[in-house]
Amino acid sequence: MSEQLIQVNHYDLVESVDAYLGASQALKERTEKDGHSGVLGYQFFVNPVQKTAGMVITYINAAVWMEHHEMAYQWEEMSEFQSKVKLRHFDLFGLLNDEVEAFIAEAQSNSGFVYSHYPQMASGFIRTNM
Repeated sequence: MSEQLIQVNHYDLVESVDAYLGASQALKERTEKDGHSGVLGYQFFVNPVQKTAGMVITYINAAVWMEHHEMAYQWEEMSEFQSKVKLRHFDLFGLLNDEVEAFIAEAQSNSGFVYSHYPQMASGFIRTNM
């Protein structure tokens, strides 16, 4: 069974679509250049009509999720990105470890965000070449 952890964030935009596009591009570039090599995918999406956005991040495992968060939340690009959005909720797909569960519990008690966790994969596949 895969140890990958996938995070899907759902945001409301608090600034313009263009501001979000610029901030997401800067954060993508920083993560691609300086981020943890265990971040396998980092994708941003936007719905300009609804003024909402989404982000899909794929990690090798829960330990990388923790290491990425500890690293990226020190970056100016992350602060800039966070100023453009309001997190509505996020979903985690895959196994968590105790450190991630404790981190989320503490963050949730401080900010009250909503999240869902799906620890067990029912079935599926990923095509790696086409």
